[in-house]
Amino acid sequence: MATIKVLLVEDELRLAEYVKKGLEESGFTVDVAFDGQIGKSMALTNDYDLLVFDVNLPKISGIDLTKKTPGRTNQNTNYDFNCYGYNTRQIARF
Repeated sequence: MATIKVLLVEDELRLAEYVKKGLEESGFTVDVAFDGQIGKSMALTNDYDLLVFDVNLPKISGIDLTKKTPGRTNQNTNYDFNCYGYNTRQIARF
């Protein structure tokens, strides 16, 4: 069975490490980018099964990344966002 390859774009180092560790312990292969510009470059030049973007990223937001990387996964395109702020009630899902 092939390993699922994930691109995680998260600018908070500790959170990125925590999520990456959990995904790897579950059998996923994970690449991490710490800003939207690097994440865009990685998404456009590599093959991923899942793209996970934080909303509030430096250089390019997670929402803008979804517009710049459509159809860039091997399967159906998936975009997931971390919520930010205590009052955030809306999560964009494309």
